[in-house]
Amino acid sequence: MTSRFVTSAKRRLWMLIPRAHPNFLIEDFVTLAGCVVFPPSKFGYRSYSNDSIFRQVEIGRYCSIGRRCSIGAALHPTDLVSTHSATYDERPMKQSTRIGNDVWIGDNVVIIAGLSVGNGAVIGAGAVVTHDVEPYSIVCGVPAREIRRRFPPETIDRLEALHWWDYGDALVSRAMGAPSIGEQLEAMLCDDVMPLAPHFKSCRLPR
Repeated sequence: MTSRFVTSAKRRLWMLIPRAHPNFLIEDFVTLAGCVVFPPSKFGYRSYSNDSIFRQVEIGRYCSIGRRCSIGAALHPTDLVSTHSATYDERPMKQSTRIGNDVWIGDNVVIIAGLSVGNGAVIGAGAVVTHDVEPYSIVCGVPAREIRRRFPPETIDRLEALHWWDYGDALVSRAMGAPSIGEQLEAMLCDDVMPLAPHFKSCRLPR
């Protein structure tokens, strides 16, 4: 048992040491100020957060994540002799958590490991997310519940089909200044823009 405690402690310490890690991947303009990241994790173009914890996550592009969030919060068994991680094998319980593109997550949000948050979703400050979140839905509360969708179904369908985030800044820059979502979508319809190819690179784990 002593060796298990030591091995577990060494593994956690190694994860927190700021060094280049092949399974910590980011695209351009990602900012993770004061965050702690447990690999494997990846963060898409222009996504950012401050002072949050990420455990085995896949974050899409253009995600805005508030302070003091816990994304991929660990699960503990409640039907064994102890809930302490040193008393059971954690590996089968570790699951990846996926956050889509253009997701806004408020401060102090907890998202349980293994869940999926759809594109364009909004999660209110202080929410505890225990179920998957649908695209373009607004959820809040403990546990988090859907309040409404951001747009009518036909608009959501158009956004999901467009995948504007796949093009980097090229499409969304055309929509800036348009006064409504309908006019923005019209401004982004074009055939002369090439997608921004995935360009993940390994990086040092943030402190």
